Amino acid sequence: MRSPFPRSSHSSSTSVLRLLSLLAAGCADPHARYDEFLARSAGIRGQDSGMVTPSDRLDFSGRYLAALATTLAPGQPILFSCEVAVSEDLATVELSFQPLSTDADPMPREPVGEAFGASAVRYGEDGSFSAELGELTIPGRANPISGSDIVATVTIAATAYAMTANLPMHFCGGVSGMVSVPLALDLAGSTIGGVEASDLANAMPLATCPSE
Repeated sequence: MRSPFPRSSHSSSTSVLRLLSLLAAGCADPHARYDEFLARSAGIRGQDSGMVTPSDRLDFSGRYLAALATTLAPGQPILFSCEVAVSEDLATVELSFQPLSTDADPMPREPVGEAFGASAVRYGEDGSFSAELGELTIPGRANPISGSDIVATVTIAATAYAMTANLPMHFCGGVSGMVSVPLALDLAGSTIGGVEASDLANAMPLATCPSE
């Protein structure tokens, strides 16, 4: 039996075209959507990804000849024997400084006075560390500038470096604090350096970071 409502080929074509246009409108360009995602997520991509940032920390444990150069007389550094101990997890550093008699002393580079230092010093990912040494006394025999006893509060901020073609393992950086005896002196701008040395008597002092 023939339907009383004959199908129109024109209306059927129109419906198909309308359906196709709706489907096309609902399907965004995948490339455009990916570009939009990259733009929106640029500031957060990589966060919490579990990636580990490379570290410049190294185990620079050992014995060093350390030299502290003040702004008052940068060419006459105060010398120390410095023992460094880095923790197994490379998280902290322990430092011990022993003043040494000057090179002009009848018995040069001999321990004089009391040792001082700092423990549990935080060791940064970039190899840096900062230690408050507190108030310390350096005997006159270790003072190449005037030969007088020195009383000062000292903080060092340095970075450890691996051995190079020109230097053994070493550390270097800046010094801050105040000298109260034998004169008032701000230590800001002073420097410190240390070179690994099994033979303190013949090691070459390093009082500032090398230019390279």
